[in-house]
Amino acid sequence: MVWRVVASLAPSLSEEFRNAHEDLVKVLTGSKRSEDLWKRCMGETDDVIGMALGSLFIEKAFEGSSKQEVRNQMLDQPSIFRRAISVIDDKVKR
Repeated sequence: MVWRVVASLAPSLSEEFRNAHEDLVKVLTGSKRSEDLWKRCMGETDDVIGMALGSLFIEKAFEGSSKQEVRNQMLDQPSIFRRAISVIDDKVKR
């Protein structure tokens, strides 16, 4: 249990811990190079607050009418699917 905590936190600790963790991962997985620190930071940030940031973007970028239009399209998915199947059916019958 302690090992899982240490392993999960190692990438967030000091450079010494990160290097030791990278060396271990290289030995265990055979990988030659670890992910760049900035990529890891971006990924972890996205994991933690990605949905919240996406929600804020949607709120600012799209006006009210387009949101309702997308909601209506999402609710209408079964009938859209049925129409697509019908078109495919017609083409196969020919």
